[in-house]
Amino acid sequence: MLASFSRVCDLLTDEGAVVALAWKGAERGPMTVLLESFAAGDLGAAAGAGLAFVVGREELRLLRSSSPSVRVDLSSAARWNAALPWEALQARREPIRNSAMVVSRAVTEAQKDTAGLRWKSPLTQAAAEVLGARRRSDPIALRAAIEGLCGLGEGLTPQGDDWLAGWLLGLRLAEPMDASGLAPGTTAAMVTEAAYSRTTLLSRAFLACAAAGEAMESWHVLLSQMARDPADERDLESATRTILEHGATSGAAMLEGFLAGLGSPSAPRPPILGENTQSVAME
Repeated sequence: MLASFSRVCDLLTDEGAVVALAWKGAERGPMTVLLESFAAGDLGAAAGAGLAFVVGREELRLLRSSSPSVRVDLSSAARWNAALPWEALQARREPIRNSAMVVSRAVTEAQKDTAGLRWKSPLTQAAAEVLGARRRSDPIALRAAIEGLCGLGEGLTPQGDDWLAGWLLGLRLAEPMDASGLAPGTTAAMVTEAAYSRTTLLSRAFLACAAAGEAMESWHVLLSQMARDPADERDLESATRTILEHGATSGAAMLEGFLAGLGSPSAPRPPILGENTQSVAME
C-alpha cells in the first residue's frame, strides 16, 4: 500500500508500478482503475486495513488480516488509452500555439485569486536553469539542471516534478527534434533517470507516464480544444480550470511546464506556479 484516501487508494506492485484504485466518476488516467461500485462506502478505510494485494487475470484482491479480503472484478473491465494522439496533435501545432495565450491567461488569472501557488525562489531558479540549458543545447548542464529540479517541492508529486511532467508533454508536441538539437526522447530519459533516486515513488511513476506521452483525461480534453481552428475561448478556459483544480499546485505547475516546453511566447518567464484506465466492478 503506497497511500490511502477516502476515494483513492494507491498500490505499489512488486515490479515498482503504481496502480490507483478510485471511485467511478474520478478522472481517467494512465495508472487508474475506476471502480463502478463499493458497498462499504469508504475506499480508504477498506484499503487502509490491507497491507498487501494480489492480481490475477480477472481480479485484484486486497488482503486484510483482520477481516475478509476485498475483491475487484476485472473480468469485464473497459480499457482506455492514456497515450495522447501525438501525430495528429503535431500536425496542429499552429492552432495549438495560437491557443496557448488563452491557456496562459487562464492560469495567470486563477493564480491572482488563489493563495500559495507562487513558486519559492529555489523552484523558480531550478526551472529557469532547465530552460537555459535546453536553449544552449548543453546536455551536461541540462542533466544537472533536471536533477536539481526533480523532487523539489512538497506533496506526493512535488511541484518540480509536476513542472517537468508538463514540460515533457510540451517538448513532445513542439517538434520531434527541436532547434536545440536535443531529441525529446533523450530529455525524457534524463528526467526518468533523475526521478529514480530524487523523488517519491508516486511521482516517479507519474513522470514515467509523461515521458511515455501519457496523460490524465483532462489533458486529452485541453489539447483537443487547443487543436481546434478556431478554438473556443470558453472551452479552453474551462479545460484549463479543470487541470488547475488538480491539487494545490500540481495542475498549475504542470501547465507552466507545458507552456515552457511548447515554446509559447505567452509562457511566463520565470515560471509561476500556481497503462490504461479500466472501469470495473468492486465487491
